Amino acid sequence: IDRELQDVYAVMVPDRPLHEYVLPCSEVSVLYEVPLARALALYRHGAPVAVAGWDCMHRVNDALLVEDDLIAQARETTTGSLERLAVWLEERAG
Repeated sequence: IDRELQDVYAVMVPDRPLHEYVLPCSEVSVLYEVPLARALALYRHGAPVAVAGWDCMHRVNDALLVEDDLIAQARETTTGSLERLAVWLEERAG
């Protein structure tokens, strides 16, 4: 696992399966699909979450994400970003 800091992005796509994404291996090794509530539970409490994954070599790369997978230095800011995203989505839902 590369332990560099990351950004949190939200992309709203209409039911696009992971295998349709083409990832540049020099930039992104794996793309995971994580429900927001489960991502928050992982970052807040360390609750493991099973996720669907697709890697840059065009292979299924499902995983069980656990607390040790998180970047400790970025955990607080990532949690805050996920919480803001949850609020934004809730507001959009009306």
